[in-house]
Amino acid sequence: MNVLKINLLILALFFVQNTFAQPKDITNLIKNEYTDSGITEYVHTVRKGENLSKIAKKYKMSLEELVALGNIGDDLKIGGNVVIWRSYAPKKKSVNICEGFELERVILNQDTILHYYTVKDGDNLYGIAKCSGTQVTSLMQLNETISSKKGYAIYPNQRLVIQREVRNIPVAPATNIQYKIEKKRHVVADGETIYSIAQKYNTTPSKMQRYNKKLDTIKVGQTIVVPARIPIPEVTPNAAGNKPLVKPSTTK
Repeated sequence: MNVLKINLLILALFFVQNTFAQPKDITNLIKNEYTDSGITEYVHTVRKGENLSKIAKKYKMSLEELVALGNIGDDLKIGGNVVIWRSYAPKKKSVNICEGFELERVILNQDTILHYYTVKDGDNLYGIAKCSGTQVTSLMQLNETISSKKGYAIYPNQRLVIQREVRNIPVAPATNIQYKIEKKRHVVADGETIYSIAQKYNTTPSKMQRYNKKLDTIKVGQTIVVPARIPIPEVTPNAAGNKPLVKPSTTK
């Protein structure tokens, strides 16, 4: 169907649906669905000796109703189609609830970093948990304002803690540490998030995405692959500088 025809049909549909009642016996008719326009037609196949008047009577319709559906002319061809009813259901646009979702990273002190999200109109706990890669139970644990007494309600412009990142920073001289990547299998525990798991294995959520399909959300008990970043132990050379020092065995 071209755009002009679709628009004309939709205008005609509004007139028909607001003026006439849908015929009752249309379940056995041929059903033609036009997904690009959202229009569905129920058609009758013309038999020998039929005309619009007889067809209208068969479906307990008026001739005016058939003509309003675009059926013009009383000289019908056998095997041709007569539209008995036409409905319109516009396609629903898919909505990406995570579009524009951003977290605010706040350094609380030397050891703690908080990740905040500011609630927007229309947000809910499930959507926030999904977009941040966490769980509703974790959000409730991190935010005392969310409670069953208040119906788990959240409000626009409310700041929610999404993750508390705790860092243990040892005070040590800088060294040239080398790392290797090892694939580890991790079983998700209650309260864990994609961010906390990445931190545990010294990696990032984006690197974890390369090893796991559809890692937008995780659930307790799920097994995921993590590219762990593991430091390579430093080898101490001997006086000659060519062999590592090995402690002599004390076993006799």
